[in-house]
Amino acid sequence: MGRLLVLVFLLPWWAYVPASIGVLWLGERVYEQALATEAGKAAALAADAPAPIDLGDFRKVRDIHAAGEVHVTGWIDADLKYELVKSRNGVRINTRFMYMMFGSGDPADAPQVRAALMLTKKQNQVFLDRGEDFIVGFNDAEDFVFGFNGFGESNVTMSGMAADAIEEQGLNKSGDFIFIEPFFDGREAALSPRGIPDRSRYIGWAIAALLALIGVMKRIRSVRGRPSRDELEAAQAAEAENLAPAPAKSFVVPNGVDENTPLGRLARRRSGSAEPVFAQEPASTALDAADPVPVFSEQDSDAAPSGARPQSALVYDSGATLGDDPAGSAPPDPGNIPDPTETPASSALGFYVKLAIAMLLVGGVAYEPSILGTALPFAGVALIWLGVYFVFRKARRGGWRTRATGPAPQHQHQRRPDDGAQTVAVGAHP
Repeated sequence: MGRLLVLVFLLPWWAYVPASIGVLWLGERVYEQALATEAGKAAALAADAPAPIDLGDFRKVRDIHAAGEVHVTGWIDADLKYELVKSRNGVRINTRFMYMMFGSGDPADAPQVRAALMLTKKQNQVFLDRGEDFIVGFNDAEDFVFGFNGFGESNVTMSGMAADAIEEQGLNKSGDFIFIEPFFDGREAALSPRGIPDRSRYIGWAIAALLALIGVMKRIRSVRGRPSRDELEAAQAAEAENLAPAPAKSFVVPNGVDENTPLGRLARRRSGSAEPVFAQEPASTALDAADPVPVFSEQDSDAAPSGARPQSALVYDSGATLGDDPAGSAPPDPGNIPDPTETPASSALGFYVKLAIAMLLVGGVAYEPSILGTALPFAGVALIWLGVYFVFRKARRGGWRTRATGPAPQHQHQRRPDDGAQTVAVGAHP
């Protein structure tokens, strides 16, 4: 039970809508059943108490009256008293006291049990204290014959354990076997209305409202927890700033020394630089001098605006192709590409509108449950046409087209995170 309660609070927000509707529907069914029970009790109370009948002649169809009332007589075998205990993990969770009853004419070794008293701990104490009040006579074996007016049912709490106890004694239940709950507080007190239907209905409403409230709160939290566009842009700017490389340091390679020699590598390690700057050489060199070393300088490798994304990446995101674009056309403006993380402003309003419609439907069904049975055929047809509409809409938009599952195309070129210029070789000194 504890795990089930934990699972209830782990559901997504939308799952609480059908859950609250289901609880409300179940509460209404319980309310209707309780109303029928109270109506039966009122009818039984308005009539006279049924005449007592011996358990040997008892028949369910004939002798169970309105509200399940019975009035039977029989003798109790004191040696067949049972205390039925239901436990879980060594902890007692329920207890019933069972007394097996037989017909007044049944012998001591009768193979069939006619009825059984199923009493709670409190009821058992009342029976022990006032047992003589229920004695109505003796049988031929001089056993006490008891008479009980109460509720008769075929199944009660722990009836399975009672059946096992009867089998344990080598006995079996008769075809008209019943469990009896006597009216220890009197017939009028047992059959009087107690306001249980209204209470059960209010409990169902409260549970349904609680589930709906949990769903609404989860929805509000999920909407408020999403970062705004400004927060996303600030986070992206901070990330780009953190990823920006430190300004590169330069080192000077002595004239005539190749950077791949030990002296050149030593100079590189000491400077910790990323780009070499070579010393100027004289205007004239000997014929047998080494080839000139290229000079690297910083120039912008493309004329794209600051913050622009490579064209290949934009094409991949938008789904367009480069083959149809005219030569030299400018890349698409990234500002026109919608932000997938942006939440439409009308999403919250749409949710509350849907919630209001759902609550109106639930309230209508709760007020008049017969509406549900009347509207089911129409709702089924509407759902079928709605499904056809969505299938047609998805097919028209190409929702089932085969899509490439390979990796995304790589960018043709990249810009530095700090929006600086790329370093390229532009020439060599003569």
